[in-house]
Amino acid sequence: MANDTETIVNVFIVPPSDESSDEQGVDVAPEERVDVLGVETIVETQQNTKTSEPLPDPHPALFLEDVLRTIFEWADIPTRAAGAVVSRRFMRPALAALWHKSAKLIDILSLITPLERESSMLSYCFARPIMPSDWSRFTDIYAPLIHEVHYTPGWSAVSRKLSPSVFDDLARSRLQLHILPNLTSLQWYPNSTSDLRQCEIFLSPSLRSLDVSIPSAEEMYVEAFFAITKARAPNLRVFQFECQFRAIAVEHWLCDLLETCKSIRGLGLSHYFLTTNVLASASKLPELEEILLWSRSPVGEIEDVMTLDMHQLQPGSFPKLREFSLDASLAQMRIFVTTPAFNPKTLTYLHITSLEIERPNDVQSFLETLVDVCHPLETLVLSMLVKWHLLDFDITYNYPLYVTDADLEHIARSWPNLRTLMLSEYPYFCSDDIELPSLGGLIPFAEHCPNLINLGLFVNASLPFALPAAAVKPFKKLQLLNFGQSYIQENDVVGVAALVSRLCDPSVQIKMGHAVSAYSFSPCLASSTEETPDADIATRNERWEKVVSAVAVLQQARQIEVDRIRQLEERLAELEAKLLQQSQGGKQ
Repeated sequence: MANDTETIVNVFIVPPSDESSDEQGVDVAPEERVDVLGVETIVETQQNTKTSEPLPDPHPALFLEDVLRTIFEWADIPTRAAGAVVSRRFMRPALAALWHKSAKLIDILSLITPLERESSMLSYCFARPIMPSDWSRFTDIYAPLIHEVHYTPGWSAVSRKLSPSVFDDLARSRLQLHILPNLTSLQWYPNSTSDLRQCEIFLSPSLRSLDVSIPSAEEMYVEAFFAITKARAPNLRVFQFECQFRAIAVEHWLCDLLETCKSIRGLGLSHYFLTTNVLASASKLPELEEILLWSRSPVGEIEDVMTLDMHQLQPGSFPKLREFSLDASLAQMRIFVTTPAFNPKTLTYLHITSLEIERPNDVQSFLETLVDVCHPLETLVLSMLVKWHLLDFDITYNYPLYVTDADLEHIARSWPNLRTLMLSEYPYFCSDDIELPSLGGLIPFAEHCPNLINLGLFVNASLPFALPAAAVKPFKKLQLLNFGQSYIQENDVVGVAALVSRLCDPSVQIKMGHAVSAYSFSPCLASSTEETPDADIATRNERWEKVVSAVAVLQQARQIEVDRIRQLEERLAELEAKLLQQSQGGKQ
C-alpha cells in the first residue's frame, strides 16, 4: 500500500468482546487498551527509514468501498481490527463490519475514554475525565457506525456493571443531546431504578426497537420512563417490555405510549399484560403486525385479564395484524372472531392461552367459527378437525384428544403442507379405557405431508392396524417424533421399532416423557411440578427407550444391507462390462 500513505492518527480500535469475557471478569484497564497508531506513534513516512523497493499498486478492486465492505463482512474480528488501521480508505468499511452487530455498552463507552474497575471492584468507571477531544473523535469515527446496543446486568450476576458515575459523566460532558445519532435498537435490562433512568440518555428519534425490563421501583419513576420514552423515541416500530408491577398499575402509561407511537409494528409483553385497555389502544395502531407474549418471569396477575372484554374492539381493528398471542377464554375469542375485530385477510398466526378449562364443544365451536372467517391462518396453537391450509398446529390439554386413525388420516390429507402437528401428547389426566389411535396413524402423515418436521401424538402402540398394500413411505423431512406418554406393551417393543425404523431415518429424534404439572400450559395455573412420573408412565417410558434402542439397531442393519446390495450391484455392473468387453474383443 505504498501509494496509499495516509496515516490514521489517534484512532482506538476496541473490538467487541466475547460473551465469555463477562464470566471471566476481564478488565478494560488503560494498559489493555489497544492504541493503534496513537499520537505518540505517528508514522514519519520515509524519513527515518532507508529507501526500499516500492510495493506494487493495490488491485483496483480495493479502491471500491463496496468490495472492501464485503471483504470485511466475511473477515474475523482480528482481521477487521487490523484492517481499520491500514488507511483511511480501509478504516470505514473495517470499522463498520466490526461494529455492525449488537454491541455491549461497556465496549462502546470504552471507545470514548478508558474504563477501570472502581475500588469496590463491583462496577466500572471512567479512568479520567472525558475531554471534548474524546467526544470529537468518538462522534467522528465511531458513533455513526453503532446501530444496536444492549446493556443487561439484570440477566447475570457476573455481568460487567457500569457505575452510576459513568452515566453522570456522559450526561454532563456530552457535546450534543444524542450521543449515538444512528442508534436503532436498544435492549436494556436493569437491576434497579437508577439503572432504568440511565436508559434515558440513549433514547432518540432514530430509535426503532426498544426492549426494556422495568424493575421494582417507585411508580413515579416508571411513569417518568414511559413519558420520556414517548417524547424522545416517537418513531418506535418494536416495543417489548416486562415489568415487576401488575398490568393494571402500568396500563394507563402503556396506553399513552401506544397512542403516541403510531409507527409500532411489533409489541411484546409478558403474559397477563394484554388487558382490555391495552388491547383497545393497540387495536388502533395502523401498522401493528405482531403481538407476542412470553412466559418467562415476571408474568402478570391472571385477575387483570379475567375481565377481558372483546366488545370494546370495533370492526376494522388491527388492520395489518399477522401474528397474535393473547390470554383469553374461547368465549371472548368467538366475539373477537365474529365481530371481526381484525383483518381476516392478514392474520396467519394465532396463539391462545385459555383462561379456563374449555369444554370440547366450546373448542369445536370456536374452530368452526375461526375457519369460516380467517382463511389465511397458517399457525394455530390450539386445534381440531377442520379443512384448513395450516402449517403449524399445536394443542396442549389436560386430557387426551378423542381422535381415531381415520381422523388422523383425514388431518393428513386435509393439511398436506403441515410442518408441525402436536396433539396433546402429554395429557395430565388419562384413563386406560379411553380410545386412542394406533401406531398406524403415523403412516398417512409420512405419505401425505412431505414437509412435516415435528409430530407429536398420544397413541396406543399395541393396538392392531392394517399395513398398506404398497410399501410404507418414510418421512422426508421429519426431525422430531414425540410419543409423549403413549401406551405400549412389553411384547410389542420389537414390532413398534420395526415400523418406526421404516418410517424414520437415523437423524429423527424420538422422544417420550410425562406431564410435569396439571395446567402446565398456563404460566399462572401450573401447580408444583412433578419431576418423577408415576410407576405406570415410568414403565411405559422404559419400553419406549427400548424402542429407541431397537430402532437404532434396525436402521444400522438396514443401512448395512443397503450398502451390501449397492456393492453387489456395482460388482455386477463391472462383471457385465467385462463380459461385454470380452465379447466385443472375441468378435474382432
